[in-house]
Amino acid sequence: MNPLPLRERITGALRLEPMTISELARVLCACRRDVGEELVIMRARGDVHELPNWAGWVNTPRRVLRVAA
Repeated sequence: MNPLPLRERITGALRLEPMTISELARVLCACRRDVGEELVIMRARGDVHELPNWAGWVNTPRRVLRVAA
């Protein structure tokens, strides 16, 4: 098991921004079991979604940008 908390693992994986929507989806799906609740996978519409309790994400039609919690 990875010794880093989930938050550091995801934010560390997202340091090389911008990230495509499919790349973000792979990271989130890999962490889904650890979160223990449903994660929102972005749709390419420019929506803003909240992830469980700590981070917000803004997705544009072609890229996903992280928003600090």
